[in-house]
Parts: sequence; C-alpha cells; structure tokens
Amino acid sequence: MTSAPVLEVRDLRVQFDVPGGRLPAVDGVDLTLHRGEVLALVGESGSGKSALSMSLVGLNRGPRTHISGAATFKGSDLIAASERELRGVRGKDIAVVFQDALAALNPLHRAGAQVSEMIRAHRDMTRGQAMDRAVELLGEVGIAGPDRTARAYPHQLSGGMRQRVMIAMGLANDPAVLIADEPTTALDVTIQAQVLAVLKRVQRDHGTSVLLITHDLGVVAEVADRVAVMYAGRIVEQGLREEVLFQPQHPYTMGLLGSVPPIDGPVVRRLPTIAGSPLTGLERPSGCAFAPRCPFVHDACSERPVLRQRHGEDGHLDACVLPSPARATARSLGGIS
Repeated sequence: MTSAPVLEVRDLRVQFDVPGGRLPAVDGVDLTLHRGEVLALVGESGSGKSALSMSLVGLNRGPRTHISGAATFKGSDLIAASERELRGVRGKDIAVVFQDALAALNPLHRAGAQVSEMIRAHRDMTRGQAMDRAVELLGEVGIAGPDRTARAYPHQLSGGMRQRVMIAMGLANDPAVLIADEPTTALDVTIQAQVLAVLKRVQRDHGTSVLLITHDLGVVAEVADRVAVMYAGRIVEQGLREEVLFQPQHPYTMGLLGSVPPIDGPVVRRLPTIAGSPLTGLERPSGCAFAPRCPFVHDACSERPVLRQRHGEDGHLDACVLPSPARATARSLGGIS
C-alpha cells in the first residue's frame, strides 16, 4: 500500500528572465513524494530537474526568477512561503545534498564544525554537544575515523568523503525530505556505490523521503522506488522503477534506456542515440516538447499531451499519444532514430 504523501507539487512553473524573454525551465509539473520512498527525477542536463528541486526550498529565488504553482509540505505552501518561513524549513525539515560538495562546503571551516553549525541552527545545543552529535553523524554515514574527519578541512578529504559530510549535514536535524542533487557526479564507481548505499540506509533507518536528481540510469536502477522522467521542463513519464525501466511508454524514456550499454549479450559496436538536441531556447513547441526529436511524430503530437495512466498499470503515467502497437514498435527499436 502506498504511504502517505509528504510533499505534493502541483502545476509548478519556473521561468528565468534571459535576453529576449523568459525561459520556461519548469513547465507545469505535478509530483508527489511519499513518506519513506526514493523518487528519482531523471532527464538530460537542462531538462529542469535542479530548477524544480531548488524552487522547493527557495534557493533559486531572485528578481529575474518567476515561480508559480504550489508545493504542499506539512500543510504549508513552500512556493508562497516567505524567506523567513523557508529558513525554518531548510536544513530542518527539508535538507539538500548538493552536486559539488567541494564548492558547497566552506573551505575555511573544518568538516565537523560545519555539521555542528547546521545542528545548532535549528536545535538548542551547546557547541560541545553539537560537535559530539556531528561526530556521531559522520560515523553514521560510513566515515571511518569520524573524529579525525571532523578536524579536517574540505580540501583534505576525498570526493567521496566530502559527499558523506554533505549527507551528514543533511541528516543533522532528521529531515522529512532529503533532496540529493546529482550526489554521485564525478565520483568513481566504487565511491558511487558507497554513497548510494548511505542514501538507502538513510531512507531505511530514518524513514527519510529522498528526491534524487540524476541523469544516471544506473543510479536509478540501484536505489529508486519510483521514477519521474523529465524533458524540457515537463514530466513525460512516471511510475515504479520496474515499470519505467522495463516497460517504458514514452519514446524519450525508450531513447534514454536505449543509449545505455548492455551488461550482457553481444557487444554493441555503436550505441543508439536520440536525434537532435534538447530544447534550450525560449521557443517551445505548442504540442509535445519531444516531437522535434521523435521518430514516431504524427499529427496528434501538435497538441500538448496530458500525463495520464494507460494500460492498467497502477500509477504508471505517460504523456504520449502513440497507440499501443506503435509503442511496442518504438520499444523494440529503443525509441531512437
């Protein structure tokens, strides 16, 4: 049975003022994050994943940013919340693990001090108590010798260690939601596996809901419970991990999966690719955003498709107007040109 929603996003839109007009980074997204689940938000760079996640905690607000819609968390709308209200939520109820830990951590402060500062920002603790808790947290995220690591500066730590420090900071106040924005980027595969194991343990032991932002389908297969595929600011497919990875319904999802090297079977000389390039400019098609790159485009694609459930799968949604026989053909071809 599906657990209760902890975060509900409805018709979220994020636009940035750029020379020539407004760039629609997020274009009417609906998402629900359930308690204790890992929801992976997948898509190419520029699809709007980070813009969506950062808008939930007000980290991309500014005079040239326009955000509308609703994001309901504990009965309050995060989009309509003031900066003062968001400061009470950030780091306490919703925490963020950033992509580049070296850039996110303060180079002038020791790792333990940065974790303890996060604790004291939301809890009534002495410096000593907060530091003791910081060392405990560093141990909980799998750091051997947490006392030694607490005394180290960020540049003295490896990439994997810095990412674990970021996760410890995120867990400092037992948040209900952890937003992990590309947490394994630039890490080797061994360290990636260790960081992903930490995230899964956090979800299991703390009951934390994780919104995982990634373009790595291997990461999705490893840790996600549900997957939402994003293209040009819109969700084009959403469902359980097994449904999306093994029975994709949207040609874009099929193309992404088709471009991943197989781990068994014959060696593929050349991997399939999706024709064209992602939409980055101000002009967007009035209908399906993927239509200019889709090999199965037809007249019905001129109207904007609605994300809806088909084929009887519980909660497996897609935004494609292709009939079932054409989808089967697309899936056999990998959804590529």
